[in-house]
Amino acid sequence: MVKLWKIRDQFGAKEAQKLFYWNNQDYVRVAPEQCHALLLKHPRNGVLAFISNLRPDAQTVTAQFNLEKLGLHGKDLDAFNPLTGEPVAVTANGTMSLSLESEDWMYVWLRSKIAKGE
Repeated sequence: MVKLWKIRDQFGAKEAQKLFYWNNQDYVRVAPEQCHALLLKHPRNGVLAFISNLRPDAQTVTAQFNLEKLGLHGKDLDAFNPLTGEPVAVTANGTMSLSLESEDWMYVWLRSKIAKGE
């Protein structure tokens, strides 16, 4: 739990705009049904996404981020799991696919590679 709070502090969650899964479809589309993404959008640090699979079986969850709305359009993207440091593959148009077990979740930090070096 302490690690989760440290990640949120490092990201700047207190200053971020909260985009809850029930009304953030302009910012991200998640499939299949019963899979969701809560987004924290920071003006400098990018997006911290909490992606979950609430289905009764394992799924490949696809998240399609609206890079223009998120302020990341046209940028070289860096995506990673902040809990493990492992990179997460993301396409140039902002799509990623995650393998999640039933009722599993993952944090993904999506940002401009330039912001990473700041």
